[in-house]
Amino acid sequence: MKTLLTNEQSEALQQLGGPLPVLDPRTQQIYVLVDQLTHGQAMDALKCQRLEGEAAIREGLADAKIGRVMTLDESRTRTLDALDNFRNDLRLIWGIGSQPGMLRQGSDELTSSQPGNSCCKHSGMRRSALYSDRCHF
Repeated sequence: MKTLLTNEQSEALQQLGGPLPVLDPRTQQIYVLVDQLTHGQAMDALKCQRLEGEAAIREGLADAKIGRVMTLDESRTRTLDALDNFRNDLRLIWGIGSQPGMLRQGSDELTSSQPGNSCCKHSGMRRSALYSDRCHF
């Protein structure tokens, strides 16, 4: 089923040049109008992400089945080492030293050296190690 856009919606889409939030006055539900190409690309990306996730789970189960596993402590150590190496590489590339507000390694997690630096948009995630003023997720 196809529904025709109103003149107002068509004009708003032209002005915005992108997705248009539309409110259903009956249900108060907000919908987003996008062109068919954008919708198709988004659906393809979601399908690809799901398939990659399923493949990763199968690979992990196969690894566990043959005993190729590591402890949580080993995984944490490897992850923190990789993050440290990444931050050091970026510091070398950009010529950045330790600056106030940068993240430091805590006992169990990466924590901010300034209050209020947890990322409110992404539950449980922290801000980037090099930028304390904005999220990168």
